Amino acid sequence: MNTRFGIAKFINLNTFCNPVNGYVIDDTCIFGVEVFVVKNTLNERCLSMINDPTTYFYSWKVTKFSTLGKERYESDSFGYYNWNIVLYPDGNGGGKGSSISIYLDVSPSSIPVDTKLVVKFTMLVKDQKNGKHVEFEG
Repeated sequence: MNTRFGIAKFINLNTFCNPVNGYVIDDTCIFGVEVFVVKNTLNERCLSMINDPTTYFYSWKVTKFSTLGKERYESDSFGYYNWNIVLYPDGNGGGKGSSISIYLDVSPSSIPVDTKLVVKFTMLVKDQKNGKHVEFEG
């Protein structure tokens, strides 16, 4: 079971850092995620749709972006399964040095034994100026 999903080349660093584009305003950027749990079952042969699926919305405001010095940052946990947004300000994998990379992560210890989760999620970098967010669905 995967506990981490995302994209290594989410947005080009030059595009992201250019204030005209609206992603970094006053050295602050905002990342968001919507997580929609569509399956939660103990039986691998049976697809069980939740009658009232749970949707989590979370926004993470990162201040002083230009001074971030570590390779990896993690948001506070949110939702029942302790989801996190993971940020690599200078990219990760194929995006290293040229892009920012963001991932949706869940703590394996927060998922009960024998529980299988299938989720739909949307991650985004919020355009604080023009409302033209960069989005990725998975």
